[in-house]
Amino acid sequence: MESDSLEWEIHSLRGIEEQIIDSRWPPLKKLRIRGHLADNELAFILNGVGNSHGRIEDLTLYYCDLETRVFEALGVHFSTLVKVDITCASLGKHFTSSDFLCFCPSLEIFQAQNGFAKEIVE
Repeated sequence: MESDSLEWEIHSLRGIEEQIIDSRWPPLKKLRIRGHLADNELAFILNGVGNSHGRIEDLTLYYCDLETRVFEALGVHFSTLVKVDITCASLGKHFTSSDFLCFCPSLEIFQAQNGFAKEIVE
């Protein structure tokens, strides 16, 4: 039986890029990534797990940089995201907490360190 969740501590993609895009990834509903990954590295992973196998419902990102590429890669998951925890992630200047609130219609739980009440109301 395949698991539908993955908890992964990773600090570099060196040497594993091919495995990430390989179509043998199991369908993942829950993804937790812990590591100091740059925007382009995290986007690469999110694109890999966002293939035809399904979409993420529960996402936790620790110590990752969330910039434009991550936001674009998350686009395929927006409609299915129910829980997002980016409490320990670094949001870039073009990416705010309110982006999750606006683009994730199924979102029930949202945890972020740098959210402002004004963003939530808007």
